[in-house]
This record gives sequence, structure tokens and C-alpha cells, in this order.
Amino acid sequence: SYELAKIFNEFYHTCPVLEGKNKEFRINLVYAFKETLKNALNLLGIETLEKM
Repeated sequence: SYELAKIFNEFYHTCPVLEGKNKEFRINLVYAFKETLKNALNLLGIETLEKM
């Protein structure tokens, strides 16, 4: 989970998600990351927040 979050953080700071011609793809990638990390944390017994 840590490595996945680390890689996503690098992506998020490198690629503007809401700009450019790949906007829809990048938004879908962010959503997929969210679901994947949520599932990984649930497997570890860690509950996630819906909103901060």
C-alpha cells in the first residue's frame, strides 16, 4: 500500500490531472487508484475515510 501511494503521489505532482487532452483518462486513473488503495487497506484491516 505504501509503495502504491508513493507512486501515485509522484504521478499526481508530475501530471496535471485536470489539464490537457488526457483529462478524462487521468481522472479515471485517480478513481482507480482510490479504489485500489481502499481495497488494499481494507485487506490490512484499516478503515478508510470517505471525506477529510
